[in-house]
Amino acid sequence: EQKMLQANVQLPASTSLEKTNDVSLKIEKMFADQNEISDVTTEVGSRDFSTGVKRPNQVGYFLNVKEGVNADTFIDKVQKKMESITKEESPKATVNVQEASTGGPPTNNNVTVDLYSSNLNDLQKAAKQVENHLNKDKRLKYVTNNFSDKQKQLVVEVDPDKAAEYGVSGFQLLGTISDQTKPVSVGDLKLDNTKRAVQLSYDKDLSSVKEIKDLQVFTERGPVLVKDIADVRTIDTFTSIQKLDGKVFARVEADIKGDDVQAVTKDVVDGVKKLDLPKDVSLDGGGGSDETVEVFQSLGLAILTAIGLVYLTMLVTFGKARIPFIILSSLIFVPIGSLVGLVLAKEPLSVSVMIGFLMLIGIVTTNAIVLVDRITQNREQKGMTIRQSLIEAGKTRLRPILMTAFATIAALIPLALTTSSGTLISKGLAITVIGGLASSTLLTLIIIPVVYELFFAKQVKREKQLEKETT
Repeated sequence: EQKMLQANVQLPASTSLEKTNDVSLKIEKMFADQNEISDVTTEVGSRDFSTGVKRPNQVGYFLNVKEGVNADTFIDKVQKKMESITKEESPKATVNVQEASTGGPPTNNNVTVDLYSSNLNDLQKAAKQVENHLNKDKRLKYVTNNFSDKQKQLVVEVDPDKAAEYGVSGFQLLGTISDQTKPVSVGDLKLDNTKRAVQLSYDKDLSSVKEIKDLQVFTERGPVLVKDIADVRTIDTFTSIQKLDGKVFARVEADIKGDDVQAVTKDVVDGVKKLDLPKDVSLDGGGGSDETVEVFQSLGLAILTAIGLVYLTMLVTFGKARIPFIILSSLIFVPIGSLVGLVLAKEPLSVSVMIGFLMLIGIVTTNAIVLVDRITQNREQKGMTIRQSLIEAGKTRLRPILMTAFATIAALIPLALTTSSGTLISKGLAITVIGGLASSTLLTLIIIPVVYELFFAKQVKREKQLEKETT
């Protein structure tokens, strides 16, 4: 749960930047009265970085809430207040409030449905159907649809025969309408020793289709109305058309509330496939679970590579092929403690957990190296038998191994007690390392001597036989 919330207000597409700002000021005043909010950052009007489309009809807010505030409860509260303000100003306005996404590893707790069609109306209809379906699923939150916004557009279609009859060109007609719908720059003027840009505009804006139809255009045959030489009408057009791999698409996306992202994603995609969508609309479902699998595969490969590098390093250091295998046998017990710890703490497998496993490779093998190195010293420098070397090494190295493990565990306890779950250095990482280190340390002191004897079974047998003969 994040302590930064992201809120958006979207007014009808034709709303001016000034009107949007007026609505935003009222919402900001409401924010100032909320004790849960520490500060607010506001952006009125922006450009969509993915499409490049200007959005003067939208406002974005970043709300920092105070410690101890329940984000889910406060989101519902502030969204209702925002909706009551915007509905008074614009009944068709939409409001969205959610936790802000943060840096670090991907949480991948989302499900995505991509719809494809060359028929824009069918595509919008299908996107709305999918959006409604996702909104009904209580396991999902923050449902978004990138293909829902339309705006009114004025179309002036010139009748070529009538235009030719009056000697009017399309450019002349465009100029007449353009002059009355936007200011015209007429140059610079020096006032009070300051050069100022001067614009010329009509004192009254055109506010209806009828007024545009009744505009006069001066022709060779005298003044004529626009409606006499052109067809003027309004149409609904999409504010933007997005493409994926060269195909027009709509994306409906939602966040998943629970931890089992893969199961929820499968249920949602299967449910969408059962919807009665227009025939020429195809779909592709997926989302965070697919990305999670890719991340886990990459980290799994990193773990295997790390084990291989550790083996090569020890092979060069000890000069014997069997010793590295004995040391690496301690890694077998890492997952036992880690997975038990994660189950008890109710932490899901995540990127942080996988990084914890990667860290344990170095930490656990260090303890095993300390024990095996002492065994080797006893055999080579003191001439002890394998059994004597194992017993002496266990007694001598027990204290430093336990001290190292306890010190590492103690250092991670504060992190394990936090509620941080969405960042790289999180509770899951701490529990993974603590559980894996605890189980591997205790079992290493027992298993490593056993594995060592098994790898040198013939020599142990000879040493026992020699002891019998000498006695």
